[in-house]
Amino acid sequence: MTGPRKKSGGFTLIETSTALVAIMMVGLALVLLTKQYAVFVGLAARQSFLTVEAPQIGNLLGRLFDQSNSFLVYESRAGAMAGVAPVLTGGKAVRLFFPTATGVILERWITVEPSAGLFQLKCHTVHADDTESSWTVAGRLAGASFGCDQGILSATLQGPNGEEISYYGGSQ
Repeated sequence: MTGPRKKSGGFTLIETSTALVAIMMVGLALVLLTKQYAVFVGLAARQSFLTVEAPQIGNLLGRLFDQSNSFLVYESRAGAMAGVAPVLTGGKAVRLFFPTATGVILERWITVEPSAGLFQLKCHTVHADDTESSWTVAGRLAGASFGCDQGILSATLQGPNGEEISYYGGSQ
């Protein structure tokens, strides 16, 4: 005589199928989250001009604009040296004048200059002995321009990925 059959340890087909579907759904969710993370990191890296460089550029330009005694905007530095009249908009160079403690006026230029297919913003200082030094304010720009509206100096910069930011300042 045989007794009732004992249930052997194991899972039914439905239980196994349900577990496999759940594992596949968790795996798919992880793949999608990883892809979304990669897209987000790429987007953040492309926006580094606005998040990293722009605040530093704004700090430098703000200090230069605010410390200047007066300014003139030109289409180009070469044109200004040749005696071309200043412009109000679309300038590629701005001439800043700074008073010194000795009463001498120090002259600085901020210019937009081409560099490896992009543009850079450079600050040139003309010293008392007519020597000149320069340093880069911003690199990797798609474009930049200066303007003057009602005595307020503006600098509009275009980042390498189409970003645009404007800085404003006035003379004392």
